[in-house]
Amino acid sequence: MMRPFQVNILDGLKFFFSQKTILSRLMLINIAIWVICMFISVFTWLFNISDISFVTRLFAVPSDISSLAEKPWSVLTYMFLQEEFWHLFFNMLMLYYGGKIFLQYFSQRQLLYTYILGGLFGAVFFVMAFNIFPVFENLKGNAFALGSSASVLSILVAAATYQPEYRLNLLLLGQVKMKWIAITFVLIDILTIPHGNSGGHIAHLGGALWGFLYVIMMKNNIDLSSMFKRKTR
Repeated sequence: MMRPFQVNILDGLKFFFSQKTILSRLMLINIAIWVICMFISVFTWLFNISDISFVTRLFAVPSDISSLAEKPWSVLTYMFLQEEFWHLFFNMLMLYYGGKIFLQYFSQRQLLYTYILGGLFGAVFFVMAFNIFPVFENLKGNAFALGSSASVLSILVAAATYQPEYRLNLLLLGQVKMKWIAITFVLIDILTIPHGNSGGHIAHLGGALWGFLYVIMMKNNIDLSSMFKRKTR
């Protein structure tokens, strides 16, 4: 028998995803792709096809420019691709809360635009880093970027740039201003570049930069998302 709070959570999730907003659709796409990847990974493992999944090779962004030229679509597909459950979980948690705050001040169209452009900036930063910095010279042939973190951080930083004094109630910490949350995430990514997942951290910074630049442009009455204006509000 379900307890009342369990029922409330399930009802809340059902209501959220039934709204068919850009935010709920972005989350559903990420979750659906993860589920599909899990099924595919079972078969690739059983047949010992590769040490990296077939889906990752096809849809993740390669750091090697010649490989990227063979699958240019990967700069878009990688931002919906997660291989591990906790990677998906934390990205969707941040997307949900960051997206909710973002939508208090911006439109559905602007949310989608920020997600996509943040992901593209992340891909550009990732590829550029692996082809510029000598430390990555021996790695770029086998390095891939995947995950929605750059897109999610773009939305979070955009919201923090627009409303830096907005307060969130965080477990054990109490009320924390959005600007400190965004700054903390950015600093963590900068300081952990040499300590594993270097390409991922660099991609995150690309997404964060776009979120910041987009809001600065909008404050100067420049909204590039208006070029793609549709009925998404």
